[in-house]
Amino acid sequence: MNYANKIKAYVGRNDIDFKDEVNVKLTHEGYEISLWNIKTHSKPSLEQLNALETEANAIEQELKNAEADMTTKKASGKQKLLDLGLTEEEVKALIGV
Repeated sequence: MNYANKIKAYVGRNDIDFKDEVNVKLTHEGYEISLWNIKTHSKPSLEQLNALETEANAIEQELKNAEADMTTKKASGKQKLLDLGLTEEEVKALIGV
């Protein structure tokens, strides 16, 4: 399981900066939080994070659904432009697809 999603579930937000706020590294003993700069929450133990498996799975599914929705909307928008009479080349120039 992705520890990033477990951390998002623990903190309760999806906009965590995994460069400046939190770093997780894999050591020979397993995962370790090497940096924790989130002031609103204390640094969790790996056991606390592992207890958030269900919530992390929900976040992962939410992200997949959002990506699929964006793909569908992009295809729909492209088709609408084509239906208006634009050529494939014009649509590609406008929106890159």
